[in-house]
Amino acid sequence: LACGAAGQRRGRRGKEGQRRRTPAGAVERARRWLEAHPTERYDLSRLAEVAATSPRTLLRHFAAGQGMTPLRYLHALRTARARVLLETTYLPVEEVARSCGFEDAGTFRRVFVAATGALPSAYRERHRLRTPHRRWQGYPGG
Repeated sequence: LACGAAGQRRGRRGKEGQRRRTPAGAVERARRWLEAHPTERYDLSRLAEVAATSPRTLLRHFAAGQGMTPLRYLHALRTARARVLLETTYLPVEEVARSCGFEDAGTFRRVFVAATGALPSAYRERHRLRTPHRRWQGYPGG
């Protein structure tokens, strides 16, 4: 940005020297798209296209409005879904990872540990909301 004769900064300014802003609607469109498509592969360019803005602008405004990047927001959505599946199903960890949109279990484990502080299998043991698998299948003494 350059300085004008009066010492004011020129550049991305609209009427009366105010900064132009990405409409809150762009961030909202991106957020809603992520919530509607949590299992799709993350693509910042595609997300920016949906939000009708540039990738760089979307990153800045999304972080300012949501307190995190779009990818971290998507990881939070996926982790929340994984928690529910781990608490309420007997799906293997690899299947939970796939059903939450992670391409491999290693990435899922890394993101899950960062979010919860526990490995998925340990989280399941501590937070399960169901009877043990043996009792559920009707085995005596389970």
